[in-house]
Amino acid sequence: MHQKGLLFAPDDPVTHQILSQDSTPPHPAELRSLGRQIPDFDDAVWKKHRYKIVVEGNYLKFTQDPQLKAKLLATRDRELVEASPRDRIWGVGFGAKNAGVRRKNWGLNLLGKALMEVKERIRKELLEEEELAIGGGGGGGGGEKAV
Repeated sequence: MHQKGLLFAPDDPVTHQILSQDSTPPHPAELRSLGRQIPDFDDAVWKKHRYKIVVEGNYLKFTQDPQLKAKLLATRDRELVEASPRDRIWGVGFGAKNAGVRRKNWGLNLLGKALMEVKERIRKELLEEEELAIGGGGGGGGGEKAV
């Protein structure tokens, strides 16, 4: 929500109030309410930036907490969905019990897609780290001794 505030009204008190909510875990309803109060909101601008903002926020969230990262990676190649019956933008628009049978009627599922993108990015980074560790970082001629 803070990024949304920064996008539209970086100096507005509502934006600063959203950030001040970080000191104690705020209730999601409180944040949503504050998000609706952000001045100068432009839906077209939000639609252009929202997905990237959510991907980056979730990347930071899941890379800063090893337990969360492990949970996300444990989903392997499974498709992730926000099974929310009231949200057809960030979710599929159906609860968990009905989401699978009504797939053709799904909403955008932007949150599920963002999480899958984050998961793939973390996987690639881990593979690159492994390759560097195995390859020794490319520092010198294969370990041969000069005689």
